[in-house]
Amino acid sequence: MSNLIRYFLIPILLMTTTAFAVNDALVAVVGDAVITESKLKQNMRIYRKMLDPNVLKKMDDAVFKSQVLQAMIDIQLQKNIASKAGISLTKEEKNSVRQSMAKQSGKSLSDFKEEIRRSGLNAEQYLTYFEEQALLQKTHQVILGPQIKVSSSDIEALKKDVEARQTEYFVEDIVFEKINTPEALSNSQIQAAKLSASWPTSAYSKWNVPQGSRMIQFRWKKLVELPEVFQPYVAKLAESQCPEPISTESGVHVLKLIRKRYAEGGMPTDTQLKEYTFNTKMQKELVSWIHDLKAQTYIYIATD
Repeated sequence: MSNLIRYFLIPILLMTTTAFAVNDALVAVVGDAVITESKLKQNMRIYRKMLDPNVLKKMDDAVFKSQVLQAMIDIQLQKNIASKAGISLTKEEKNSVRQSMAKQSGKSLSDFKEEIRRSGLNAEQYLTYFEEQALLQKTHQVILGPQIKVSSSDIEALKKDVEARQTEYFVEDIVFEKINTPEALSNSQIQAAKLSASWPTSAYSKWNVPQGSRMIQFRWKKLVELPEVFQPYVAKLAESQCPEPISTESGVHVLKLIRKRYAEGGMPTDTQLKEYTFNTKMQKELVSWIHDLKAQTYIYIATD
């Protein structure tokens, strides 16, 4: 930006946007809003509180400052749209944000504010930042929400994926290893077929398996942790079921699903799966939306 344009631009911005101190440097312009040096430093303090200290140690100060500024620009782009669309938080919604944060910390709101102050932050600025995040979420729901559709096939696909990642299996494998001659292989296949038919209603241990076989146990393994050749069979089994015998280079295998369980708190409900799918699609839509906003909005970043 030329000095002449800057000479005319800054006085206009001062008249049309939130006023800031004369000695508060201009860092960026986003549409008809400004980001000042003091606001940037304020947000840097907030981000330092939220981010992992180990991550911050590895990050150059200039890089950190640049990333916080870019985040603020993205936020301001969305706030501009919210303002134009008449979207805002009610007093009750703002209070709900604050009470929720205090509850998550296990404290009353007044005690939570005191904890923020002791950490070196301005409590009001810190809480206002999270009210701003709630405003953005509300804006996303109003502006982008109607464009996002979640189908039953989306939910089923996610359910299968979650099941594969969260389900743990206890599987027993009795393998007939004598397959070195056609006669031995045929005999092992006959024994395996008999076992496959009888094992669902009986039990075996490592010490009483049929003659010429041995048992291998897979205790609480996720599907991807089982031998690849077993995975499609195990995925379809109900507890106590055995599939048809499986022939591999190591022998003829008879599998039995002893039990399965869901790790990490159990299988989510269809409602939770729908919400997760919606949020995933929302994030993708949000990236595209912000990209478009940047292309359509005047953005100026001051240089040092």
